[in-house]
Amino acid sequence: MKTLKKFVALMTLAALVAGPAQALAQTAGNPGPIQTGMHVITGGGDDTNNAPVVKVKWEEETVDPNFESGDPNHSTPGTQINPPLIDGAKKEVTVCAVVTDEQGLGTIATVKAEIVGPDCGGKDPYWYYELGSEDSNHHTLPVYDPQSQADAAITRVLAAENMGLTKYATGYDYQEVWEELYDGSAAVYCGSFLLDYEDPAGAYDVNVKAQDTLNATTILNNEFDYLPVAGFVTDFTAVNYGNVQLMQEKQVYGDEILSSGDGKPTVKSVGNTRMKLSVLQDRMGLAAAPVIPITYAARVGSTTQGSIVSYNPDVTTDLVTQFELSQKYKMDFWVTVREADNNSSTQDYTGVMTLSATPLSFTEAGCWGVI
Repeated sequence: MKTLKKFVALMTLAALVAGPAQALAQTAGNPGPIQTGMHVITGGGDDTNNAPVVKVKWEEETVDPNFESGDPNHSTPGTQINPPLIDGAKKEVTVCAVVTDEQGLGTIATVKAEIVGPDCGGKDPYWYYELGSEDSNHHTLPVYDPQSQADAAITRVLAAENMGLTKYATGYDYQEVWEELYDGSAAVYCGSFLLDYEDPAGAYDVNVKAQDTLNATTILNNEFDYLPVAGFVTDFTAVNYGNVQLMQEKQVYGDEILSSGDGKPTVKSVGNTRMKLSVLQDRMGLAAAPVIPITYAARVGSTTQGSIVSYNPDVTTDLVTQFELSQKYKMDFWVTVREADNNSSTQDYTGVMTLSATPLSFTEAGCWGVI
């Protein structure tokens, strides 16, 4: 620092002594005035304008620590999402994209995402979302300010990159995107939408379109998978057959009203695919005998919707009726006691019934399970 001060002092003295040579010295060390220019467009098109570029995009589950519930170990490229399996529930999904523009980020007018799901089971999910929308007027704003939040933007992109969620436009890679985020010439845009519990399983197309102030656009497409998972809810946790006489069939009838504790069994599908139920029941405490001591039967739906299926204890048995998305059915149960303990004229018996769901393919071409 001391040397620098001496150098400045000597140079100042030399300038004072040199006199007429001062202009030449300044010209040699300083190129002088720098010319600037621009071309102002007041209307119409511009052949020199380049469209903004969507260089990379991805989807992530907003509240999931792994960014994707369907593939928490990230063994499959892209985003894999499980349904919530809760009646009426929704799952928030975020679409993010990194966008640049040769004319500068200030010329980017909008960045929008179009999400289209498969048309299955009468459902046709479709969303059109303006990424970075700040309020009801759709004032777009990068989620991360390129000048003040470059580190945060890089961290978000790196997380998606490490988890294998990202899709790059042809010719671009993470290194280039990182450099542009670092120097402030790229911006990260994000926006969220809600997947419904009954939106159908399958591949969802996501198109992100960036548009500049001269209406030039670029689109980058990818897909995420809404994985097929069967699920159901019931309004009963027990089936009470009441008094049962030997060799006489006893039944419990359900209804189609989800009302807990009403004694009338009801089942509703809450997965994102078609399904059927299976039932497993033990012997309810009856001892094994040369003959099967107890037999069962069940039906999903009314007499016009389903068939009665008989089954023996300790055997998992498929029921006939197929559930469509969010479909609700009554369930009926039958029991026949063939042989009971001989040491008592009356006896209370209890057991455990287990219902399970199996996903079924859709019937429409292009939907999950249909080739």
